[in-house]
Amino acid sequence: MTDTNQTSMYPLRDWLFATAQERHRPPHAPAGGIAIFITASTLDRLALLETRSRRTAFQELIHSSAREFEIELVSWVILREHYHVIAVPQGDASISQWVQALHRRSSTHWNREDVTEGRQCWYQHWDRTLWTEGDLLSRVNYIHCNPVKHGYVEEPGAWTWSSFRDWLAREAESDIADRLARFPAPRRVPGDDF
Repeated sequence: MTDTNQTSMYPLRDWLFATAQERHRPPHAPAGGIAIFITASTLDRLALLETRSRRTAFQELIHSSAREFEIELVSWVILREHYHVIAVPQGDASISQWVQALHRRSSTHWNREDVTEGRQCWYQHWDRTLWTEGDLLSRVNYIHCNPVKHGYVEEPGAWTWSSFRDWLAREAESDIADRLARFPAPRRVPGDDF
């Protein structure tokens, strides 16, 4: 019979098994203060954000609804049929509640504009908790490079619907450029086939 208080010969392995659920299947809406990478796509990848005016209006909706739900936007980009955001919930509202409201409001507006009442505009959203500085900064790079990856522009700064310019302003004030350089954008983010 073994003593349950005995120290394991494999403490790292024991920790990995004990925390696997938390690390690999985090709650869909973790507690406030944790950065979350979000990707959402329009249904059937329809280019519902094709026009400049619609992307601009959606950008304003992202910001106004984030303020309403007490969500800090760390980084974001809006493309023609999907968007990426890094968000940090500050209040009691969850990321899921915010995304649902964002999608409901944009869908209602677009359906009125396009005279297509009841059309489903959004497919779903996918999120991932960012646990480390490396996770966070590599996703910031990924977000800013996304318009280049899709061939919309040649440089991230040429895409208007992104937080890239905000980050450029931060770089002048800190060591953020060096930190971003240490964590390049991943070629592909798991679960994101955009």
